[in-house]
Amino acid sequence: LTEQLNEIGDLERLISKVCTGRANPRDVSALKSSLQKIPFVAGILKGSEREQFNRIADKLISLDKLVEKIQSAIVDSPSASVTEGGIIRNGFSPELDELRNISFHGKDWIANLQKSEREKSGISSLKINFNKVFGYYIEISNANKDKIPADYIRKQTLVNSERYITPDLKDYEDKILNAEEKIYELESQLLNELRLLIAADTEPIQANAKTIADIDCFISLAECAEEYNYCKPEMSNDTVLEIVDGRHPVV
Repeated sequence: LTEQLNEIGDLERLISKVCTGRANPRDVSALKSSLQKIPFVAGILKGSEREQFNRIADKLISLDKLVEKIQSAIVDSPSASVTEGGIIRNGFSPELDELRNISFHGKDWIANLQKSEREKSGISSLKINFNKVFGYYIEISNANKDKIPADYIRKQTLVNSERYITPDLKDYEDKILNAEEKIYELESQLLNELRLLIAADTEPIQANAKTIADIDCFISLAECAEEYNYCKPEMSNDTVLEIVDGRHPVV
């Protein structure tokens, strides 16, 4: 039991931080790790022949669904701050996965788009470029004007070529240029949603905290009894207090 309790954090403090919106990713992960130990503690207690241990075990509430939700959302070793990023696990949010892919592989997407647009239009010289004024654009020489797809939107006319955009290209441009900021915003939003989900289980978490505190207290008393040879007194209804070879525990 001591080994299991050593891996359980201060549940009351953690749930308090969750409910007040102050829990950082590391706090949420610590709460998950603590709740994961509850079934193991209950199992040890139920393995005893003493009925009072079973009664204590029955007070412990397993929150498997909540643990699974946190596990699926938060990485194993998150940073303490959302601003450092990377706190939400890949596969949890399709939108976040897309933004991360854009942020890390944006150039690859543009190169693949250029290749597919060349194949679709039959214009081998088609190029996708970028400048600070127009952003991303498709440039086609005047010699290939007759092959321009119908969904291309003319953006600028040059001496020997014309520049175009498409709705898909502009949408992706917006995602590339704002991906980092959106990743931070989305991770913050997902963390807050997770806090609200955890807060809904405040009552059983607090009940577990109280039971764990009781178990911790009983372990301390048991260790003292073992180390100092304490014995259970015999209670009676008379007025006699008889102490044989006693010693004051504080002294």
